[in-house]
Amino acid sequence: DRLVQVANHFYRQITGDFVVLSIETDLLTSEVRWEVADGHIFPHIYGPIQPEAIVAVTAFPRNPSGHFLPFM
Repeated sequence: DRLVQVANHFYRQITGDFVVLSIETDLLTSEVRWEVADGHIFPHIYGPIQPEAIVAVTAFPRNPSGHFLPFM
């Protein structure tokens, strides 16, 4: 639910296809920080994401007006 809210708030006006990456953080060499924003804790990756750390790529669907939809 939080992902959909954030995407609709910040990215709804951007056209094109979006995907959600599922990342195995133990395989990253970049720093991962869990940071608070709007009372919630979010992971932020500071640096490159190694392709081998990506364990799944999932389409992030939208409705015709561009709003992101739940996908799981």
